[in-house]
Amino acid sequence: MGKLEMLREQAEKSAEFRGHILGLWKPNLIFPTRTQAVELSICIYCGEWAEVDTCPLPNGINVGGTVVAVECSKQLF
Repeated sequence: MGKLEMLREQAEKSAEFRGHILGLWKPNLIFPTRTQAVELSICIYCGEWAEVDTCPLPNGINVGGTVVAVECSKQLF
């Protein structure tokens, strides 16, 4: 399992713990680089997001977003 897959799995477990169900992972093309893979996913119920980053900045994190921090509101957005 590669680093990106491992980070996705961590994000999905954290999201599930909070009651979220993540949709498909999509590349984040806002800051593309050759050494960094950043992907985003959105909860299918509430629209909150998760992000994984294989090479975060020194003050960044590998797994982040509102789905790993707050409970799902279970309201379709």
